[in-house]
Amino acid sequence: MYLKALGRLELEGSNFTRIKPLVLLAYLVVEGVKERRFLAELFWSDASDSLNSLSRALSQLRKGAEGSIDADEHRVWTNLSADATDFLNALKTKNAEDALATYSGAFLQGAHLLDWGVELEEWIYEKREAFATFAQRMMLEQADILASRGNFDAAAELAEKAYTLEGASMPEPEDLSRYFELLTAANHPLANKIKDEAQSFGINLSLKSTDAQTRLQSSFIGRELERKKLEALSPGQSAWLKGAPGMGKTSLLKSLKGSYLAGRSGLPYATLEPLLGDSLEMSEELMLRKLAALEGTFLFDPWEWIDAESQNLLKRLIELRPKASLIIASQQNAAFRVDHELELKAISKEALSHLENAWDLTEGLPSLVGAFLRNEPLEEALEARLLSLDDEAETIYLALALLEEPNLALVRRALDVLASDMVKAIETLNATGLIELSGKIKARQAAQDYLETQPLRLSQIAISLARQLEGIHAFPLYEKSKLFWEDLDLPRVQDAYMKWADELLRRGFPQRASETLAEAPKSAEVTFLKARALERAGLFKESLAELDSLQETADIQALKGALYWRLGQPERAKELSEKALDGEMEARAEAFNTLGHLVRSDGKFTDAANYAKRSAALWKSLGRQTRWADALNNLAIATALSEEDSENAFKDALNAAGDSLLMRARILANQGMIYERNNELKLAQTSYQEAAELSEISGGIETSALAWNNLGVLYHKQSNKASAQKAYDRALSLAQKAGERRLLGMFMANLAELNEDIEAWKEALHILESSGHLEEARQYRLDLPSDHPFRLNSKGSN
Repeated sequence: MYLKALGRLELEGSNFTRIKPLVLLAYLVVEGVKERRFLAELFWSDASDSLNSLSRALSQLRKGAEGSIDADEHRVWTNLSADATDFLNALKTKNAEDALATYSGAFLQGAHLLDWGVELEEWIYEKREAFATFAQRMMLEQADILASRGNFDAAAELAEKAYTLEGASMPEPEDLSRYFELLTAANHPLANKIKDEAQSFGINLSLKSTDAQTRLQSSFIGRELERKKLEALSPGQSAWLKGAPGMGKTSLLKSLKGSYLAGRSGLPYATLEPLLGDSLEMSEELMLRKLAALEGTFLFDPWEWIDAESQNLLKRLIELRPKASLIIASQQNAAFRVDHELELKAISKEALSHLENAWDLTEGLPSLVGAFLRNEPLEEALEARLLSLDDEAETIYLALALLEEPNLALVRRALDVLASDMVKAIETLNATGLIELSGKIKARQAAQDYLETQPLRLSQIAISLARQLEGIHAFPLYEKSKLFWEDLDLPRVQDAYMKWADELLRRGFPQRASETLAEAPKSAEVTFLKARALERAGLFKESLAELDSLQETADIQALKGALYWRLGQPERAKELSEKALDGEMEARAEAFNTLGHLVRSDGKFTDAANYAKRSAALWKSLGRQTRWADALNNLAIATALSEEDSENAFKDALNAAGDSLLMRARILANQGMIYERNNELKLAQTSYQEAAELSEISGGIETSALAWNNLGVLYHKQSNKASAQKAYDRALSLAQKAGERRLLGMFMANLAELNEDIEAWKEALHILESSGHLEEARQYRLDLPSDHPFRLNSKGSN
């Protein structure tokens, strides 16, 4: 079955026609899993028993469209394919052809809203406008590309469709000149209407058809050869497009057929996120596999702005010869081997030979050539790169430089600029070659570097922009504008910082999350999340110190219980965890996890497995992927210690961990322990090395310490004393930093055995026993050979 929500509302592959259940499916397709009570109140707010009404709708869908809906006691979801999600996915990958082919009409056009409730009606209209606006922007971008190739009639037709698109908001005043230029180039009659509309905003538009055509094509004169070479790439081939700022790399890439992906820094895999989608939760190998299977052409611009994780993945992807062709733009030489290297330089004399005096006056410099073709003074175009702009235009340019994606309307609202003044500023910036009419700016990195030298101005612009954004999108701007936070800003600032930290935690970077929250405005919620980040990073004493200032709720009791277990106080850990069982699902999940650790330390492996199963069920129900994986990790450990086959249990845990580096590191460290127990030492060494590498990248001190310790044991078994000493020293240093007595005792015991220090070995066992880790100490004594006072075996689990 396939849900069509763009245009006519229908469920293809079934005869189901009830409108409201179909709208419910559309809601779930767009918004994802939702709680039953939330849906009942949203869709049947006036019903005497809204939950019963929801149940009837679910029953109707199960009978009339079996397999279209899923639900459990608390949540409702659907796994249907739908045109709405296909459209959004095409937008993410910048696949204009697929996006426009999928958009067949306004969102939920066939839905009748009579007596459906204000909130649901608002949601429908909001999404309808959002989908239409996305389609409208894509149409304009495609119109620009068609016009750049000289196909002015087709470009004007697409511009007309964008302007009249049902459901979309009216064009912003600053966009009217863009429509006017596209329409005038084809002598389209709608151009006159656009001109009159602009006049009502105090904007005077005047342009000859030939001048419009010249402007639209000016970026591509002299680039025909490069474009032809790039368009001729076969699947699996790669190209590196080098060029100095202002040489037209971005314009050339956008003129090609393919998915354009702007380089993004900040979060790991930010640049590749439009292609990876939900696969961000996968391992790097699975992400590579997904990318390698994608078809088409992907255009990355520029290399310098691409986050390090995406850069590394792209290098590996090109070596794999994927199904797609890849083109990367950069100011530098190729960072690795590619099939074709092209460099954009000044436009050649031959390319300008048909334009009288063009070469003599411009010498092929693209910005000057553009000015020449637009009949603009060349000296002004040259000065524009050297002299400062007027204050308003400069501020608009710098504001655009701070945004990940161009948004002229947002900048106008943030800076409170009149529409007519905004249009003038855009024309000025565009004429100087600093921005395109769409708002895409040139020399963005230089602009950001310039702003860093003027912290006061940077803060002023950033706070204005941040107040127009929400959550993760607002965070980088709030971070730059601390000087101008006001009391009214603080709730939104806290929300932005917490959402950014949450995303860092999800991706396996707890240390960075705690550092981020250290700069956030103080609140109980921020403090608790910071404590959680410190705990995930292995900084247990620091985490406990953060919690001391908070009122002891069930959530805090649960987290404290986990921390006291880590710090070797089992009785206190048990007391707090049992109290936390009276709390909500998250507190119970955490408490079960800690109680499982405690009984495992006592050798009660079956009980430990049962606790892990209960914890895993709760985390999964809450939709907390990483914590679910953590519980499955504990289940795998308990299974292994029960002398049962744990291979599949570890596989389940790794699959659940996805792209969380820290979680994958913990699981790999424990799987290495099992390989070692089975005397599969090469597999164990590989697992430990990968765990150490991943945990150090993500800031997981405890997991890194454990992996280094176990590597030391392996080296010791192989009589490589020097490597073993280094590994143990590294592990002990990390354990001391974490304040983890269990690990301290283990690592001291192994180091003492290496150096044949029996007294230090006895003291290590005393540390384990006095901190409540009796099972670990017992195993050390049980494994002690009768003819030697020391044992050599790594028993740590994470």
